[in-house]
Amino acid sequence: MRLLRSGLGEYGIYKSLNHSACRYLVSSKFPINNQQSTINNRVIFQVECRSKVFWIGIGCQRGTPKSVIETAIVEVFANHHLAIDRIKGVATIDSKADEVGLVEFCRDRNLPLVTFSTELLKSINVPNSSQIVSARMGTFSVAEAAAICAAKSDLIVPKQIFKQVGEVGAVTVAIARSSITSFREYQTKN
Repeated sequence: MRLLRSGLGEYGIYKSLNHSACRYLVSSKFPINNQQSTINNRVIFQVECRSKVFWIGIGCQRGTPKSVIETAIVEVFANHHLAIDRIKGVATIDSKADEVGLVEFCRDRNLPLVTFSTELLKSINVPNSSQIVSARMGTFSVAEAAAICAAKSDLIVPKQIFKQVGEVGAVTVAIARSSITSFREYQTKN
């Protein structure tokens, strides 16, 4: 057990991280709030820190505006019950590094935009490869492969294709979750 010090006394971590957030069960000799329980006559309460863990892989048609990209991402997160404030970054293919709508979305949300080469994306095994994407981009996947590369983990949301009626462009969104297996690894990765 690792002990942390605070003005209220000593806290012991009983349970380390799980895959969705930093969740701890913490013990204290002092009451903290009304939603507490006790184990061995010590007050137990739960602390959750919401780390940024989702990498969004994006593929889009040239000239797709920020509003369409943002609407697609918000919709995919809502449909899959994911917290949009936990986005760690956006990943795509090198040729989209200057895509105005994508750059604006990342700038406005203070997110890194990470790009990968066609050769690297081509080497990633994805669940939904596309001959059309291959013919245009030289790789069978952009969104799924970029999300996997950025997160260094499997997808939690496979590609979702989004086109907004009356708007120019289309967006493909895929989401992968960074793998966090221990508190020490979490500290070094983030």
